[in-house]
Amino acid sequence: LVGKRDLERLAGVARRQRDVDARGLRGHRGADGALGLALFAAPTGEFAAVAVAALLIKRWGSQAVILAGLPCYAVCLTGLGLAPSLPFLAAALFLFGFASNTFNIALNAQAVDVECLYKRPIMSTFHGMWSLGGVAGGTLGAIVAPLGLPPLPHFIIMCAVTCLVTFSVRHRILPHDLPR
Repeated sequence: LVGKRDLERLAGVARRQRDVDARGLRGHRGADGALGLALFAAPTGEFAAVAVAALLIKRWGSQAVILAGLPCYAVCLTGLGLAPSLPFLAAALFLFGFASNTFNIALNAQAVDVECLYKRPIMSTFHGMWSLGGVAGGTLGAIVAPLGLPPLPHFIIMCAVTCLVTFSVRHRILPHDLPR
């Protein structure tokens, strides 16, 4: 339970960094419609991940997808700070959305198993942790933004922290999925 809660909070923090640090997104000048179209790539990536995540979880289990997915999610966040143009930003946002939802689906599969082991409803606790992570991430972004730290170093720091936390809680994730 503790590892799952930690990962939910971390996912919320990482997600809010993308949202709060819009300075990097605004740096891509062009028509507002073009930026809006590029921003649409993130939910498109999330949608595309649904079927793929199910296949990955079936093949390798939710633990492996979580342990690979969260660092990929963090690396994709860093990619947002590297995008030199709107097409590259759209590609980075698509990958960010894809990694985000792949990881999130695997994390929810773990949550279902943990809830089964607890034999009582606790799913709302996990979603509450994600929301708390979002609040923490928004707060962190609000603190960092006025300091003048450019988006790329900000995202690299978040990537490193995310990878370290993922490594530190890896033993708290259920090693095998429960039979369905």
